[in-house]
Amino acid sequence: MLERGNLLVRQDSGIYLRDGHQSISYSDGGESEKYLRGVLSSAGDLSSISPELELKIKDWPSEYHLSNKRANLMRALNTRRGLRVLELGSGCGAISRYLGEQGHDVDAIEGSKVRAELGALRCRDLENVRILCANFNDLTLPDNYYDLVVLVGVIEYAGRFRPGSDGDPAVELLHRFKRSLRDDGMIVVAIENRTGLKYVLGAHEDHYGRRYVGTHGYRNDSGIRTYTTGEWETIIGLSGFGASRFLFPFPDYKVPTVILSAEYAAQNRFAFSHLEGLSSRDYTMPLRLGLHEPMFWQASCANGTLGAFANSFLIMIGDRTAALEEAAPFDFAHLPDFKRKRAYSVITTKPRQSELVTRQRVDEAGGQPSPALVQSLVTENFIAGSLLSVEWSRSLAINPWGGQFNELLIEYYEFLSRQTLSIDLVPNNIIVCEDSSYEFFDQEWNVPYALNRDYIFFRAQLLFAIRYIRVIGEFARRHGIHTVRDFVLFSFRAVGIDASERMEEFCRMENDFQIEVNEHEAEDTAQTLLAARMNEPAPESPVCAKLYWRQSGQGYSEENCIAVDAAAGPDPTPLNFVLPEGLTDVSHVRFDPCDEWSGEDVGFLTIPYLRISASIGGRQFDLVELTGCDSIATTGRLSGMVYNKARYGEVFAVVGDNPELEVAVNRSATPDGPTAFDVTVECSHIRSKEYRLVRDGYLAREGALHKQLESSQNALSDLKRVNDRLANELREIKTSKLWKVGERYRSLMGKRRH
Repeated sequence: MLERGNLLVRQDSGIYLRDGHQSISYSDGGESEKYLRGVLSSAGDLSSISPELELKIKDWPSEYHLSNKRANLMRALNTRRGLRVLELGSGCGAISRYLGEQGHDVDAIEGSKVRAELGALRCRDLENVRILCANFNDLTLPDNYYDLVVLVGVIEYAGRFRPGSDGDPAVELLHRFKRSLRDDGMIVVAIENRTGLKYVLGAHEDHYGRRYVGTHGYRNDSGIRTYTTGEWETIIGLSGFGASRFLFPFPDYKVPTVILSAEYAAQNRFAFSHLEGLSSRDYTMPLRLGLHEPMFWQASCANGTLGAFANSFLIMIGDRTAALEEAAPFDFAHLPDFKRKRAYSVITTKPRQSELVTRQRVDEAGGQPSPALVQSLVTENFIAGSLLSVEWSRSLAINPWGGQFNELLIEYYEFLSRQTLSIDLVPNNIIVCEDSSYEFFDQEWNVPYALNRDYIFFRAQLLFAIRYIRVIGEFARRHGIHTVRDFVLFSFRAVGIDASERMEEFCRMENDFQIEVNEHEAEDTAQTLLAARMNEPAPESPVCAKLYWRQSGQGYSEENCIAVDAAAGPDPTPLNFVLPEGLTDVSHVRFDPCDEWSGEDVGFLTIPYLRISASIGGRQFDLVELTGCDSIATTGRLSGMVYNKARYGEVFAVVGDNPELEVAVNRSATPDGPTAFDVTVECSHIRSKEYRLVRDGYLAREGALHKQLESSQNALSDLKRVNDRLANELREIKTSKLWKVGERYRSLMGKRRH
């Protein structure tokens, strides 16, 4: 209906398009889109739980579009089949695909032609999904038609959708959708939390690629912004809706594996236990928060503020509370991470106002389970308390010498002696109740071989060490523990056992189990995990270099950005950035060679060459070509780095977070029209132990110069005040009678001498 009412015509690519549509330049970069096109074109399994697509993940853009966890956001919700669904900003079709598989009739709108075509490839076998390539502002929506409107990662761009709007763009956008909803209809919004934990602690804001942009209120924003819970409540109220329900996806809405309801997060002081093993992510680079996340979430649960610091929101908005509660009827939902075989992937939920926990398979028809295993998905009573694994990690974070940890190990080992053994009797399946007793849950697997207490203890230590390897690091250093194997053996010695001769036996048992359960596991999994170093520095990672482009009247943002990995080394490496096709008014590009907060000092850079070229109508134009660091430093605008030329060569020294080189694009010699831009930058990233000393010395000298200048300015100011005072005193003296008498006397004496 939407395509007919707006004169959108189906193209050979499968998308619906109106003649003259100007594609929106939202992109992950030409290379990423080319890769996705190849993957989706050749894929045999396009489903939302496709193991084939999971294997094609190679970086964050491909993970975002291919990960089966993307659909977890909607997978947690309870929606009846056959709904009329409108999805705005459907991207490459990850959510569209899931909605179509659930039997819904889906109108998916995407403004970028390239991404719309990728979405059509993903959904090409679903006749109930239509991919519409259009500017949302140009469409007329039918009134009282849709049951569900899906806005995943969209409403933060409301200021871009409604430029120059007199009212709040987010309010206006929701109000517009309100008219197209049926009486029981609802809107689902997924968006980052402006004051989420990771952003408060220095993660890059997802849309601008800079730290603290959102937490400081988006000063000088370019029409993109996220909101806090309080701001959302105001927006929903002003948009005219009568009901809302907040959910908190973890680690965030992009790839969630746990979702908590706002009521449960605020009222259950053990809600933090559900976040065990989850870590916040910065999708720009590895995130080092400098804290033990489970301890933070435990503290926030103590005063009911966990939701205020959740990294993302999933918000249900409508007019009827009953409809929203029916769609999200749970206190918590644990969703699959899809490491398991599809036949074993499970969703675990606790219905609201119930003391029961239920489990069900994601795909009841998803392949044959192994005859060697029996998976038991029973409904159990909910147990309130903290996970034993969280208690272990907390004890090590508080006291790295491990006195209490040793006591906890002995207590756990004795607990195992009193139980009928199960392979799932490990610390992340044991609740420590308020009276300090242990209660176990989710004993999911029955294995065909005999279990013994020492193997279960081995398994507990192995899983705990891998999950909390960073927390254990200081403890390991103090006790001379170098590998996970050392840690496991140390734990055995704490309970009075020498297990060194039995490690191979335990590894064999663990490998047999993992091979049966998991989708892709090598036969030496346990041995590989045991060999992991506890305190070894992470292998030197590539440097993440980025190129941003700015169009007339807009600022820089993550939507107009391409990231590439650059190897660190002294020799300049060509980095090629292919901008999306169809851009018409690129005015500047900004090259971000590295990020000084990456944890690995880049420090020195050479940028000897930069070229910006454009292909217009089959003709190639060189718009900017700069050769030599000196020429680049003179022509471009530097921020966060300084250029230095000395007898040993030319170098850019990083002196601040987010070093940047901005260059204006000269279009004066090219015809107007859609352009394919290509930017080549040669750059070397020199990691050096001496860099930090040089930088600190530079900053110290710079500080000393500032102090000298300030001191000189103060001295000059003092001298000026003295001079002004003396001049005033001299004027007063010269106007006095005594001065005038003296002047007369000197005049007379002068005449007598002559």
